[in-house]
Amino acid sequence: PVSPVKKQLMPLNKTTTDLMRNPQGPPLDYSFLEIRVIEELREVMPRSGYRKQPPEMMEAEGGEQIPNPLRDEWVKPPRDDLQTNALKLGNNMLQSLPPVFNIILREVVDKPRTLSWIDLSFNELEEVPTVLANYQQLNVVYLHSNRIKKVSQVCISQIRPTLYVH
Repeated sequence: PVSPVKKQLMPLNKTTTDLMRNPQGPPLDYSFLEIRVIEELREVMPRSGYRKQPPEMMEAEGGEQIPNPLRDEWVKPPRDDLQTNALKLGNNMLQSLPPVFNIILREVVDKPRTLSWIDLSFNELEEVPTVLANYQQLNVVYLHSNRIKKVSQVCISQIRPTLYVH
């Protein structure tokens, strides 16, 4: 028989093993950058965290291809297998999180489907972003201090039945 103390430690060992297989990097921190629309994530580097390497070229306003200035600022993660599963977008000026969020997230995070928490607090959101329903591992969403007037339980359960909204 396994002692009660050893039983308590077993889940910890499994978690540690899982973390060694899939080490988690720090959250991508895009807070306090005065971001108005989610597409701006293509144009700025996070305050901390390791974003996916930006493309070599980008499209200028006139449509021509120019070298991407973010390439010079990009910091390679200390390990190739670090996975970012958290995104800080708080204290910006986002009014919505449109469907293009799915595309943008793929451009900045290697495995966007592993997104487990997102901070959207202190923005100008007027409704709970339904695009978050695409992220099955999403457990925590910070939405406080926005302009959301009404949140229906249907809306929350559409995103995820066990979601913790703060």
